Amino acid sequence: MRFSADIFFIDRPQSNIPTNYRRNVVSLLKEAIKANNPELHNQLWGDPKANSSKPFTFSVYLPDVQSFKGENNNYLQISNDISDFKAGLFISSSDPIVLINFYNSLLNIPDYKLFGSGIELKHFRLLQEVSFNERVASFKTMSPMIVRNMTERNDKNKKDSRYLTFGDADFEENLYHSIKRICKDFINDSYDFTRDEFKFSPVNCRIVKIHHYKEIIQATSGTFRIEAPAEVLKLIYDAGIGARRSQGFGMVNVVKDIDEMEGGGI
Repeated sequence: MRFSADIFFIDRPQSNIPTNYRRNVVSLLKEAIKANNPELHNQLWGDPKANSSKPFTFSVYLPDVQSFKGENNNYLQISNDISDFKAGLFISSSDPIVLINFYNSLLNIPDYKLFGSGIELKHFRLLQEVSFNERVASFKTMSPMIVRNMTERNDKNKKDSRYLTFGDADFEENLYHSIKRICKDFINDSYDFTRDEFKFSPVNCRIVKIHHYKEIIQATSGTFRIEAPAEVLKLIYDAGIGARRSQGFGMVNVVKDIDEMEGGGI
């Protein structure tokens, strides 16, 4: 399940949005849930040391922005009339209860400043459900896909190899293990998703560098095909794909038309 909403800025927002803006949106989501359902907030974020999977992903659409380098940092600069600027927010979850809580919490969010401006969320839309009846589907990223290199996760001296992109030799293997984990978390702990049931095929992918918190992360954006059981494809669509899904990565849309196979969200 998923929904979208428009974020309108009440005051004059900062003209320069930080390139690691996803952390600001994560804070927005946390505060909305905390104000309306403290129990769910504790369930999702109560233990900051726990590296537990969360059954949701999100994507933010920032229209009419361009990247530029400031004195000390990179920013996204609003290129249109700043008074008319709005952002699009998309949230998807494999758990209907979690999604409904996000919907109601954002609908009733108390005063909150995003990028230096008070905000109003309007035009909430529940989006049409997508069903999967076959063992192959084409996807297009709404937010870049991050895949951790599990074989290098304990080597702090190899920062550049902590994340893999679609052209790396071990990308498919590590992506499989990432998906297998969320299958156990959100389908069934005993769910048996075997390696020979999975295949990743890039169609029109590209490598993007993402500023997130204090890291520059290499990620994959674009379109690709995945072969997997139908319930796994559904989970990928609902909960996202790859790592850091709940931080605004790995949200995908289904591609049905060949003309849609170009591009992919950044």
